[in-house]
Formats: sequence, structure tokens, C-alpha cells
Amino acid sequence: MAEGSPISTAVVGIDDSEHSRAAFEWACQAVSSNGTVYALRGVRGHSSEQRAQHLRDAIESLDTMATVIISEVDTGEAGSVGDMLLCTAEESDADIVVVGVHDQRRHTPRRLGATVSELLRHTTRPLAIVADRPARDEPSAA
Repeated sequence: MAEGSPISTAVVGIDDSEHSRAAFEWACQAVSSNGTVYALRGVRGHSSEQRAQHLRDAIESLDTMATVIISEVDTGEAGSVGDMLLCTAEESDADIVVVGVHDQRRHTPRRLGATVSELLRHTTRPLAIVADRPARDEPSAA
């Protein structure tokens, strides 16, 4: 938890990936102790109990005093995951939007993916792009 952090509200995109979990953890640690993290999962159709349990496990594993609000948004209605994050950031007056990327070596605007590229083009708020744990390079065959 970030005592005295200037971040009181964060919006983070989540799914079942490691880079998403890293972004979620970063957001929970970055907000002030009385802050709020809006964790948004884009879904098509109905949610599953397995996904809900995955989120509960993630929250329980963190040492955070922040309030965590988890929402599932039908991306068919939202338009895109980026739209979903931007709308929630506006509605909550978020200090920052947080997203994860799976390969820290790919941090160029062209290779970050559609959601991150959309956020880079349209957000008026600070954007944190969090990579998952560094991938171990496989030894090359000689």
C-alpha cells in the first residue's frame, strides 16, 4: 500500500493473464490506503464462477487497504475494452488508468496491442503500462 500516494483512484483492466494480474497488483499497491481500485473485466455474455473465484483469490493474496470494486462489463455494449476503461475512468474521475502487457520487450506503440494503443490515443489521464514478470530467455540450441 502506498502511504501518502497521490493516486486515490485507479482503473485497471483485468482478465486471467499474468500481465493482467501484475497490473492489478500494481494498481492496488499504488493507490493510497483509503483509495479505490476499479478492476474491470470485459466479457461477452455471462460471467463464470471460475473467473469470479480467480478475482477473489487475487484480492486475498494482496496486502491492500484500498477498496477494490470489481465489475464485469459486456464489451459488446461498451464497444471495446479501451472504451470500457476510458468511460469508467471518466465516471470515477480516476487519477490513473492501468493496463498490463505480456512482453516488456515489446513496448513500442505498434506492438502493445489494440487496447493499449487505443488508450494511448484517447486517454486524457495518466496511463500506467505494467509488464508481467520478465520472461526467461530460453537457451539457444548450439
